[in-house]
Amino acid sequence: MNQFSIILTIVLTFISSTLLSQEVIVNDGTNSLIKIVDEGTFGSIQLKNGTPSTTTRKIYSVGGTLYYNGNPVHNSSVGDNDWTINNNDMYSNVSGFVGVNNSTPAYTLDVGGDINLTGRLYLNGSYGTPGQVLTTNGSSAPTWEDATDNTIGFYAYQATGTVEYPGGVENQLQDFTENFDEGNGFNSTNGGYQPPSAGLYHFDVKVSYKAGPTVNGAATYIQIKVNGNAGTGLKFIKRVWTSSSLGEAVMFSANLNVSTTDIITFHFFFPSGSGLQVEGSSIPEATTISGFKAK
Repeated sequence: MNQFSIILTIVLTFISSTLLSQEVIVNDGTNSLIKIVDEGTFGSIQLKNGTPSTTTRKIYSVGGTLYYNGNPVHNSSVGDNDWTINNNDMYSNVSGFVGVNNSTPAYTLDVGGDINLTGRLYLNGSYGTPGQVLTTNGSSAPTWEDATDNTIGFYAYQATGTVEYPGGVENQLQDFTENFDEGNGFNSTNGGYQPPSAGLYHFDVKVSYKAGPTVNGAATYIQIKVNGNAGTGLKFIKRVWTSSSLGEAVMFSANLNVSTTDIITFHFFFPSGSGLQVEGSSIPEATTISGFKAK
């Protein structure tokens, strides 16, 4: 008997049995294994509860869940063990991470590729207001902030007649009057600046020398140091000429990548016996330092 004859025999057996009875039962002599039931206007198949010894290419029922080939048969209307569908909503039941194009996710949602967004970007239920930007707060969640509120920087000038700097040694600029200090990173007493946030900063220094004695090309320099280390800062050397009616200012600008633990200080030098003196008694804001966060 060929395979088609076997299948036809089984079908005809079920049909003839159905004509004689409302149920067709396949059993092993003791247990009902499969039951085909006439439900009136439709029929149903009832399987015995349990897992077969081998599951390859087999359909079976365990606890009301239908399995095939060892795996649950998913139904989009009721969900499965990983996802739940609630009307038009669907959510994940997993307690770990979900990966998209990523077989080893390390975050709640870990996407291995680009993300395209055509609508609003919400953060804690808010999409911000026009002109705001997302600002990181370190380990905590970022927040929407006004771009104008993120300005960080300072400007200070040498208080008149308060400091006399000696020649022949390197001096640290100090004892300043603050004009502004956004971020509260500047110490007006010792002239040190501690950035309130890490990034690239631009600094400007101006040291003005008094008119008075004639000075012919005295070698001076300005240096910006990070944590007192000259190797991490920048240096500018310039010769200065002055006369009885004209002084000269030495100006230096530099960009530095700094962290919130760094201390930035500003130093200068002029030769001993050169006759140079730092302006501060007659011209306010002749000697200044300033800086701002560029990015």
